[in-house]
Amino acid sequence: MLRVLLVDSESLPHASGAAHPDARAALGALSRMETVEGGHLLLVTAACGRTPAEAAAQAASLGLSDLFAPEVAVRLPLGGDRAERSTLAAALQPLLPGARIEACAAVLRDEERVLACRRLGIPALAPGFDKMEWRDVPMLVARLMDPSNLRNLGVALEPYLPEAVEDASAIAAESKRVIGRANRWTPVPGGGAVPEALCVLLPVDVSLQIEAEGARIESFSLGAPSPAEVNEAAAAVADLFARGEVALEPDQVGPTTTHFLEHRGGRCLLRRVRRPAS
Repeated sequence: MLRVLLVDSESLPHASGAAHPDARAALGALSRMETVEGGHLLLVTAACGRTPAEAAAQAASLGLSDLFAPEVAVRLPLGGDRAERSTLAAALQPLLPGARIEACAAVLRDEERVLACRRLGIPALAPGFDKMEWRDVPMLVARLMDPSNLRNLGVALEPYLPEAVEDASAIAAESKRVIGRANRWTPVPGGGAVPEALCVLLPVDVSLQIEAEGARIESFSLGAPSPAEVNEAAAAVADLFARGEVALEPDQVGPTTTHFLEHRGGRCLLRRVRRPAS
C-alpha cells in the first residue's frame, strides 16, 4: 500500500526559477492524506540528476522544505540496478521501518524519468507532461492510494479551488469522476438593516472528470448558487442584522453574536462565530 511519495526536487521549480505556483498547495494537500495504515502520506525529497544533499538544498531554496520529511533525502534509482533499489529501501527505514519499494510513488521532472521509474514498478507522475498540472497530482495520488477514500479525495479537490471557494469535500467517487461540494463566497446586496454589500458562503457543486485511462484529469467544474438561493441568503442576512446578531468587527463579538464581518481583499465577508465546545 502506498505510504511514501518521492518528489524529485527538479520537478518543483517553475520556468522562472521560483517554486511552481501550484506546488505548495498540491504538496500541502498530499501531506494531509491518510494511508490505509492510518498514518499520513510521507513526502520525501528525491534526487535524480544530483546528490540527495543538493536535492534537499533545492527544495529549501524554493521555500518548500517544511512540507517534506525533515533531514531526509534519497537518491531515486532510475537505472534499475538492484543495488540502487536496496539503497533506496535502506534510506526509507528511519522513516518507515520495514518499508519496501512497493510502498512508494514518485513525482518527477519529465516523462523520461517517469518511464524509467515505472519500469522499476514505482507509479510515477510528471507535472508539465501529458497535460498534467501540479494541481492534478494530489487527485491522481489519492486514487492510487484508495479510489474510494472520500476524505482523501476531498483533500485532493482543494488545489483546484479558486480563492473565493473553500471547504471542499467529496461526496461520491465513480470510476472516472469525483463529485463533491464546496462553499463559495457569494455577494448579496446591502440595504435596509444590512449596512453594506457583503459576501456569504453558499454551497455549490464540484465535479472532476478523469480521462478514460485514469492517468490524467480531463476537467474540473465548479457550480454557482441559483438566484433563488442568493435571494434566500440575502433575506437571512437581513434577519441577522435586524436581530442584532452581527458584529461589525471581529473584536466586537459578544455573547449573543452569531456572525461577524471581516474585511479582506476588498470584500466584506460574513463569517459565523465559532465557539469552543463546552
